Amino acid sequence: HRHDEGLLWMRHVDALAERAGVKDLRRAWVLNNGGTVLMRAGRFDEARTSLVAALELAEAADPPDPIALGSFLNNLGGLEMTAGHVDVAHGYLVRGLDVREAALGDTHPLLVGSLVNVGNVEVEQRRPHEAQQRFERALAVLEANGGRDHARLGAVYLGLDMVRAELGDYEGARVATQQALV
Repeated sequence: HRHDEGLLWMRHVDALAERAGVKDLRRAWVLNNGGTVLMRAGRFDEARTSLVAALELAEAADPPDPIALGSFLNNLGGLEMTAGHVDVAHGYLVRGLDVREAALGDTHPLLVGSLVNVGNVEVEQRRPHEAQQRFERALAVLEANGGRDHARLGAVYLGLDMVRAELGDYEGARVATQQALV
């Protein structure tokens, strides 16, 4: 039970930070990491509590850290998606994308994960046109950054495969699937 071991260490670090009066992004990252471990362990309520606390600390940070804020929003969105709360997930993920894009511009590679996550939620929401736009934009961001070998490229093509099939473009779906496997 590696989750339990990781959580024990996270609790020790969090307790040390709290005793030291640390209420900044360092503690937020500890809470965020603990929340992701809890999520992977299937302990969604505890994960949500930890991730929301991390988000609140990030929102209060002065100066703000859009990378942290975007990451925490993405993790909360992932939790809500995993827990089956698709609409709540969409809100967090779109906000995370907006934060990252405002801070990094519209072609930064960190946007790819956010675009894929939002696209996946939009597939679940039966919004294939919107999802297709997200996946195509993620592909454009990768191409703008010379990322034909990027680790997320397969996820982008698989997303395109899903939406193209949903829209009845079976040939486009086949091509996307082939690209994902290359």
